[in-house]
Amino acid sequence: NMSRSHLYAVMAEAGETFSTYLRNRRLDECRRSIQDMPDKTIAEIAFAWGFQDQSSFSRMFKARFGISPREGRHGGH
Repeated sequence: NMSRSHLYAVMAEAGETFSTYLRNRRLDECRRSIQDMPDKTIAEIAFAWGFQDQSSFSRMFKARFGISPREGRHGGH
């Protein structure tokens, strides 16, 4: 129960935008799902978490974790 402007102000104080926070949480969940759900393709997981384009998802994943989604599936750290 807080206004959008208050949320943005709180996030700014923490040094992160809401959209960055949300994207990072989605990427964290994708990484977990990629490791825990070998029966699902990486694309299926990315789409399920709201990413619309597999190549941009892969770039964001690599920027966040330093490995590709495929490397994440095979135990990369």
